[in-house]
Amino acid sequence: MNPASAGLAGSGPDSPIYDYVAETLRSLLPMAEVVGAATAAEMRVDTLAERLRGEAVEQQMCIMLPPLVGAWANTPE
Repeated sequence: MNPASAGLAGSGPDSPIYDYVAETLRSLLPMAEVVGAATAAEMRVDTLAERLRGEAVEQQMCIMLPPLVGAWANTPE
């Protein structure tokens, strides 16, 4: 087995992380609404990337996503 872990972090006005977060939440929004976790009006996903970018740049923040962990293995034939 070969475990692997990777995390994404970003800062500054040109970081792609803001769009990544917004688009990830956009993909989760339908289920969030179904289970009552959030509404489209609450998430305001259409402006989320710009709001994140503005606050992160203003506060000189670095945004780090949780690491993604994967593993793979070869099986005997």
